[in-house]
Amino acid sequence: MSYDSQNRRNQQVIISYWRLHGFYRRRVTRLPIEAAAVRQLA
Repeated sequence: MSYDSQNRRNQQVIISYWRLHGFYRRRVTRLPIEAAAVRQLA
């Protein structure tokens, strides 16, 4: 297995982990973050 393909697989694991981990945090922090983003866009 080459380093590139293994590195890509590690990135997939990290991305899926953060997606799972961030799913719960987002339920708590989503509204303040979205409000701040809307304020910056406005």
